[in-house]
Amino acid sequence: MHDKMVGCAGAWRETVQGIRNAVATPVYAITNTTLTRLNADTIERTLEFIKSLGISTVACNGLIYSGQGAECGIGFKESELGPVMERVHRKAGELGLKLIWYTPTQYCNLDPVQMELGVKACTAAKYNMCVEPDGAVIPCQSYFAPLGNMLTDEWKKIWNAQPAVDIRRKAYLQEKCKACDKLPLCGGGCPIYNAQNEVMCMDSKSNA
Repeated sequence: MHDKMVGCAGAWRETVQGIRNAVATPVYAITNTTLTRLNADTIERTLEFIKSLGISTVACNGLIYSGQGAECGIGFKESELGPVMERVHRKAGELGLKLIWYTPTQYCNLDPVQMELGVKACTAAKYNMCVEPDGAVIPCQSYFAPLGNMLTDEWKKIWNAQPAVDIRRKAYLQEKCKACDKLPLCGGGCPIYNAQNEVMCMDSKSNA
């Protein structure tokens, strides 16, 4: 299943060996599992396996609707993630694993605070950005909107690039969010997810 998700034969074996190598050192190691329709049914077994490797902290996230993730059809809608995360939360507790949830969601669909996962909101172009190997700066590791280049551009120009400004001003905010009392914590969810789901139905892979 791992090899199928990442599109690389042998990746599972190498990943597991890498985890074992890390656990055998003083390096702090955690795993991160992307929840999809391919692995949700067996997620409890996955957590048991992770525990058996000597890992004490596990992280999970929803599929990021960026790159091929926007078209692969295996991701959950935010409104579908709740039951899956309840199972993850329960099993992690049984195993004594610390659980971290990364994905920023609209709290009306999945409220991480209510699930005791902490406050989660998009921090792209505000608290973090991503620098590519060639120096290109993008809002986050999955948001491929160019803001400039660390090697050639002044920081002020990068910080004030229009995509970054739009994200900080929440230009992507959906109408239903504007009067919501959870907006200060939620932030309106992930801009990438919101943009994709405004134009595309993941069941039919069309915007019809």
